[in-house]
Amino acid sequence: MLAVAANPPPDAKPRIYHVASGTRNPLRLRRVPEETEAYFTKHPLRDRFGQAIGTPKWTFPTRGELAAQARTVLRFVEAAQWVVERLPLGANVTAISDDLNAERDRLDRGLNLIQLYGVYTEVDCIFDTRNVMALWEKVPAAERKTFPFDPALYDWTHYFQDVHLPTVVRMSRAETAAGRRKQPTGSTAQKSESSSVRAAIERRSGRADVLAVFDVDGTLVETNVVEYFLYMRLRAQPLEDWPAFMASMLRKGPRWLFLERRSRAEFQRSFYREYEGLDPEVMKRLGREALDAVTLRRIYPEGMRRIREHKSAARRRGARRASPGVCGTKWRGPIGKLCLRRFAFRPADARDGRHAGGCESRRATLPGRGAARLADRTLADGAGKLAAPDARPTQPRIP
Repeated sequence: MLAVAANPPPDAKPRIYHVASGTRNPLRLRRVPEETEAYFTKHPLRDRFGQAIGTPKWTFPTRGELAAQARTVLRFVEAAQWVVERLPLGANVTAISDDLNAERDRLDRGLNLIQLYGVYTEVDCIFDTRNVMALWEKVPAAERKTFPFDPALYDWTHYFQDVHLPTVVRMSRAETAAGRRKQPTGSTAQKSESSSVRAAIERRSGRADVLAVFDVDGTLVETNVVEYFLYMRLRAQPLEDWPAFMASMLRKGPRWLFLERRSRAEFQRSFYREYEGLDPEVMKRLGREALDAVTLRRIYPEGMRRIREHKSAARRRGARRASPGVCGTKWRGPIGKLCLRRFAFRPADARDGRHAGGCESRRATLPGRGAARLADRTLADGAGKLAAPDARPTQPRIP
């Protein structure tokens, strides 16, 4: 990020700098299960009886095949639960019921993971790293050890075996040692979490070279893009027009739900077209009204406390609009006062003084989700200066 900031593009056009697996030192999908199998064969997880869990062999089924298998097994489990619930109570019946509940939870988690990450297994692409390599060539030799962002320097075996997988196991608090059980100490003092993200942030207390980036929607404020749009559209038209407008929105609802399940980006592109033809000045005025009617009533106190903690530590703060909502019209109030920088969105190019539909980023060189992922990585190894202390996980765009 420092190198990009020091070398802005001469034509002021957005550039994408991909500092990860790509055309240079690519990490193939097939290698991920190989590294995972090697790690968990050497460091197996343990079940509730302390027995090592065998490492399965991944056969690369398609997303549809895997989801169909999981749903089939889930139906059998639900049928077995229906039978067990009607049996006379007893020790054996209770144990079987517990096992079925655990299996159902496992299948539900698996289906959620398939829905969230299955699409990535079907992507056939290699990210272009030419821009980052052109930037790397400009870095003086004396500074390359301090800022090693050449993708060829990544040792993927070291990353998986010594960094990523041990961190995942540690953060999930999974059992990896046979027969190891913590005994009660009699103390009620709160135990410190030395490996948590919060602990990593606290270790940087007093440092001014830390940038704390917060999501707004779903992290600082319990909102989503639909609520703001409905509020402003209903306020902008007479009461007698509300039924027709709501009927129109309900007709489009199933399609938006389908798009949101398939791809959040597709949903956002479709939904923001509803702004087409609206007066930007009217939307700004209604956005300011929404600050009191919607935003201030939905602020998470924990999120505001977290921002104040960073402010008291003299750290730079930034708020990121992962979902534009009202396209950058509600930055006033406590969030705007506590955050020094705001990475928001603005309406796409207007036609004849009206919204053209859609929003675009004001800071295209700083992708919000990429910044959050960078924060996760730098906090995990304790060497970074960027923090993304989300107070809550981001909420779905459609409730």
